[in-house]
Amino acid sequence: MPQPAADAPFLELFLFFFGIVFVRTQVTYWLARAVAHQAVKRADSRTPRLKRLTAWMSRDSTQRGVLTVQRWGPLAVFASFFMTGTKTVINSGAGLIKMPFALYLPTMALGCIAHALIYALVGWAAWTAALQAAAGSPQGLSLLLITITAVATGLYVHRRKRRKTAAAVSSALPHNDSPHQAP
Repeated sequence: MPQPAADAPFLELFLFFFGIVFVRTQVTYWLARAVAHQAVKRADSRTPRLKRLTAWMSRDSTQRGVLTVQRWGPLAVFASFFMTGTKTVINSGAGLIKMPFALYLPTMALGCIAHALIYALVGWAAWTAALQAAAGSPQGLSLLLITITAVATGLYVHRRKRRKTAAAVSSALPHNDSPHQAP
């Protein structure tokens, strides 16, 4: 196994990564549960906030997360920690369907342990190796900075497009103030 780093003991790295992923997944789960609760509680309400929350619940990725959790249950939660880009979708799906917390917590904790082990061993070693390689040459450092800038720019552009699309869809929806009238 690779050494995490000479100046960062394994236990500290493990606890750091475990803490981050644990808090992140708990927040995702509980926010989704709150959204589901508010949507049911205020089904007749047409506030802008509820419209946004309902739109979020109706997104394709959110629905895929819900369907996956409904099909695979706790196994989906655990497996999400091994697949890039699925933790948020699956953990929010578990919250939206109100997976019992007694079932969710142990599965999520095991996933957090696996995630922290992967990041504390392999992830940290790869990151420190990349930084050491970049610091050893001006070209490597330039390539690293260009890559970081390109990724940040790509994320920014993607989020702006998504917001514009969501705003266009929201403005195209009929605004029915009375819950008793057909659209």
